[in-house]
Amino acid sequence: MKKIIVTGVDGNFGGTVARFILNLVPKERLLFTAPRKESLSTFEEQGIATDVVNFSDPENVVSVFKNADKVLLISMPFVGEKRRAAHKNVIDACVKANVGQVVYTSLVNASDPTNPSLEKVDHAWTESYVENTSLDYIFLRNSQYAEAMITNYFAMQDAGVVANNQSDGKMAYISRQDCALAAAFALANPYLHREILNINGPELLTMAQFVEIGNQVTGNSIKYQSVTDEEDYKIFDQMEVPRTTDG
Repeated sequence: MKKIIVTGVDGNFGGTVARFILNLVPKERLLFTAPRKESLSTFEEQGIATDVVNFSDPENVVSVFKNADKVLLISMPFVGEKRRAAHKNVIDACVKANVGQVVYTSLVNASDPTNPSLEKVDHAWTESYVENTSLDYIFLRNSQYAEAMITNYFAMQDAGVVANNQSDGKMAYISRQDCALAAAFALANPYLHREILNINGPELLTMAQFVEIGNQVTGNSIKYQSVTDEEDYKIFDQMEVPRTTDG
């Protein structure tokens, strides 16, 4: 029986996907992986097949992924050439291992050339790289996690102001759990091939509207302040976040 492989089950997203897919697919069809064996014990106790995968060891990846039906590739938690190289290692291993389909967590508008986001560059590159292989694929273009914005909202309670350069730009915020649920269904679905799916919330909101919803729920009176790109850089400078990175 060919396996559906959920990688990164030691992480927030991968662990949530693992819990959801157990309700969709018989556990005999599943293989959960993580970089460290101790992270897999909870699933092993449930009788689920597990294995250790080290993405920096291509031979290990090929061995574990060999003839898998599907593999979930969760985008790596860094930016730039380092992330693209890591994604390439996994994709190349999937090809060599004769994997049937890759389900990749991408970013909304990843292929839009007018999108100036540096974050999307790696996703556009990864999508293109997969498309130029023999692999079947599903790209899940996730919108901004609502949880990240909620965390930012509460972090600004004392200051009373949420400031960024989003201005009147709108996003369809979505919970991480909903994105994980979409990934679980994509892995369980046998009918989708070479598909690109936008995974987003039901309503486009400006940051000011998002903040106002937070105020209505909490009783706070936090304001939203639009700032220029340079002013936004300075906010991150104060938090000692570097302006450039190699990953």
